[in-house]
Amino acid sequence: MDVPTDRPSVTRRALLAGTATGLAASAGCVGRVINPNLSSRPETDPLTLSIKTLPTDSDPFAMQIASHLAAGLEAAGIDYRLTPTDPQTLYQEVLFGHEFDIYIARFPQTHPPDPDMLYPLLHSTMNAELGWQNPFGFTNVNCDELLAAQRSQQGATRRETVDDLQMLLGETQPFVPIYLPEIVTCVQTARFSGWETAVDRMPYGLLGLQAVTPGSSRLRLASNDSRITANRNPISAAHHSGHSLLDLLYDPLVVADGDRRYPWLATAVDWESDPLEATIDLREGLTWHDGEPLTAADVAFTYRFLADTARGSTPNPIPAPRFRGESTLVSAVTVENESQLTIEFVDTTQTVAEQAFTLPILPAHIWRAYTDSASVVGIGAETTTEALFWDNQQPIGSGPLRFSEATAGEELVLSRFDNHFLTTTDDERLGDYRGGPAFEELVVETVASYGGTVELVATGNADATLTPIDPQTVPEISDISGVEIHTHRSHAMYHLGFNSRRQPLSNPNLRRLVARLVDKAFLVENRFEGYGEPVSSPLAATDWLATEVEWTGQGDPVVPFIGTDGTVDSEAAREAFREVGFRYNDEGELLASSN
Repeated sequence: MDVPTDRPSVTRRALLAGTATGLAASAGCVGRVINPNLSSRPETDPLTLSIKTLPTDSDPFAMQIASHLAAGLEAAGIDYRLTPTDPQTLYQEVLFGHEFDIYIARFPQTHPPDPDMLYPLLHSTMNAELGWQNPFGFTNVNCDELLAAQRSQQGATRRETVDDLQMLLGETQPFVPIYLPEIVTCVQTARFSGWETAVDRMPYGLLGLQAVTPGSSRLRLASNDSRITANRNPISAAHHSGHSLLDLLYDPLVVADGDRRYPWLATAVDWESDPLEATIDLREGLTWHDGEPLTAADVAFTYRFLADTARGSTPNPIPAPRFRGESTLVSAVTVENESQLTIEFVDTTQTVAEQAFTLPILPAHIWRAYTDSASVVGIGAETTTEALFWDNQQPIGSGPLRFSEATAGEELVLSRFDNHFLTTTDDERLGDYRGGPAFEELVVETVASYGGTVELVATGNADATLTPIDPQTVPEISDISGVEIHTHRSHAMYHLGFNSRRQPLSNPNLRRLVARLVDKAFLVENRFEGYGEPVSSPLAATDWLATEVEWTGQGDPVVPFIGTDGTVDSEAAREAFREVGFRYNDEGELLASSN
């Protein structure tokens, strides 16, 4: 039975109209202008757009997309500045400083993908927050209504709302979905087996590996991303944007693995409706890595802390920049006793509310000390707390792995936590996670490039690549004895993000036309060797994909490419810009202001 909810006053016909009026006209922004020169420059100034992304050694896919976009902008008469930026700086500038015009990156991995992931990403109330909370500065009343409505709906009613939401995003393009990558992993088979499952279910899949030979007590992973060797703060969006090995240091109440749910810290969950709430029973004998007991008070602290990392010490709450969507589902937490608590939820459904159980639980005796104001370049000291930028060098969690040692920029060593319930209990509901890791240590060695990670595996100095490798290297690797290639489809979508706080990027007509300068199919087939699929919706490759935005053999159904075979039709592109009110100077340069 559907939960009764007023439907937003938006129609599919309006969403598919493709005009510059109606919904598109409301897709501007409300907020501070980061670069005043862009909003105040004379109409005669040519438009220049900055493009920020990761360098080739960090992410060859993102750089390929950026270079392809740059060529399209040039063909359309738009000047650009392409700036390769290291991961930490990129996410700091984009997610915290909002200092960008366009960026190209991957969204954080979401397991399992649910339409509610779009709530923190796009709701206007998240516009002033940090991290992956509306980094685009996008504000749209109809979008807000749809995002709020889907949280409390079920069945066909929710599906219709989510369909309308996808149509609206196609019309307004706050960001451009590019493609869903098929992640390629290179592994050695001599020491551990079970890699096919492991790479598809990272990072928890590593717990299911089996040692091939006695003495294989050290699992070695190669990575070209060194951030985890220097920062182990699980709520830091700049250092840990998606699922990472930190998930194995900090336990949630429930582990979500595809469509399956595993009772983790929570051994039982009892639901009540009207209002929606859940009573959680924790496992007996839980402890933190430092020996302190893990109780219901720690769980309650975590939910309150993620909602306000300042713990009431500032005029306005300062929420954690990661896990914001999940934490906004919780309205109150009550500790019943040391092993039981009750969680009350906002107006939502049980299906959506269950996502809140996947948050990493933090030790209150460690984190309550990090609520002082922090001074960070580009961010006012009064707007954030130490907890968000603390590097957490000696992390204390409760997970199946514990921190041992690290050398910044080089190596991280984690060891098995023998007191973890995976090894001390025989709960059949834990499936193949029972028994804990088959290795005593997990070592991450970092190198400068993705090619270096492949070399470590090929020479037997690592068991697997932790970060994706370039598909173009697959033919060379496949012939190496003892080395296998495994692939899995990722939900961490590559996308192009616009800063709609800035003029003229607040204009949805400009955003749509810039999106049409990217030939997504060409990129996947000719640059990424077919490892992935081009997409037009952030809910592609899920059961929520709307038929109207589904990719077909006819090309992009939302923002069709202006050109053929990866090359922009310059005249057609310029005419398209003129049709929506933009003008060119005598040198063929697009002017910053439209009519």
